[in-house]
Amino acid sequence: MSILSKQSQMISMVELWKQSGKTKKDFAEENGLSYHSLKYWIFKLYHQDRIRTSEHRNQDFSFIEINQEEFKAESSRTPQIELTLPNGIQLKIY
Repeated sequence: MSILSKQSQMISMVELWKQSGKTKKDFAEENGLSYHSLKYWIFKLYHQDRIRTSEHRNQDFSFIEINQEEFKAESSRTPQIELTLPNGIQLKIY
């Protein structure tokens, strides 16, 4: 089963669970799922929805111009610009 197929299947199962009104454990048992897998997918999809609907989603972003003269010499090890993304990835420009 491909990753996208698995993801699609689990999204459907999470939606069915929400509509069922059953506990995660009961729903998993009745549908031949691992309780822990169902719990993981509920958690994963909750966080994806939270990121998509965050307040930053509707903000306007624009480009900034960076001129080489604004930076220190190339040998400098102090970042001149640091950007940390919500997922923890850091971009540092020296």
